[in-house]
Amino acid sequence: MFPQDQKQYALERLRKLAGGEVSSIEEINALTIDNMDGFEIIANRKDDEGKPELVYQAMVFDSGGDYFLVVGQTTEDFEVNLEAFKRIARTVRRK
Repeated sequence: MFPQDQKQYALERLRKLAGGEVSSIEEINALTIDNMDGFEIIANRKDDEGKPELVYQAMVFDSGGDYFLVVGQTTEDFEVNLEAFKRIARTVRRK
């Protein structure tokens, strides 16, 4: 069963990541991967040592009510790693 508000559900799932409750959301974008709709979230936070950290989450929902989640986190080379996270997320396929 789909959550009624998929965008809100994706935000709640981000906050369930370790340290996710303190994330600052920078972008939320709709996306489609393998004909599944969902959201891509880019957030910033501090790691355990106080170092800035980029968090990327892509969450898409299939027609059966399940979801696919891709999460990337980095404290270095934000732009390079963000592009890599996005490329990886777009490889998600249902069997």
